[in-house]
Amino acid sequence: TVGPRIAHNTGSAYAGLVCMKPQINMRHIEVFRSVMLSGSVVGALAHGLAAVPAFVTADLECQTIDAGYAVGEVLAIGPFYDSGGAAGMSVRKDATNLLVRFTSTGTVFATVHAGGGNGTFLTNANWKLRVRAYV
Repeated sequence: TVGPRIAHNTGSAYAGLVCMKPQINMRHIEVFRSVMLSGSVVGALAHGLAAVPAFVTADLECQTIDAGYAVGEVLAIGPFYDSGGAAGMSVRKDATNLLVRFTSTGTVFATVHAGGGNGTFLTNANWKLRVRAYV
């Protein structure tokens, strides 16, 4: 079903409040790739969903201990760009593909060190990128 459901709250302090509950078809495709060299395009990743995805999510999974993160730990990330040009990733989507591109600097991802509040760059080779597209 496409479109929002409407829920009416009655019998409480919030009586009459209308909540919009968007429905999302959870059909999705998952692509798991090594983080490529900076400035590269991961490629046109065919998603096979027969429509432009409603949204895309991305995670990094640690493959080798890095920045205090253990092997197997997962970081949720999103398309972003550091205005200083030091790190970034974009994801373009259409009815057939996701196109992932990384910044042209040496490191692609920056985050907070697992052991504290200091910012740090991740080593590209120590992570795999998992992208999911949903319709």
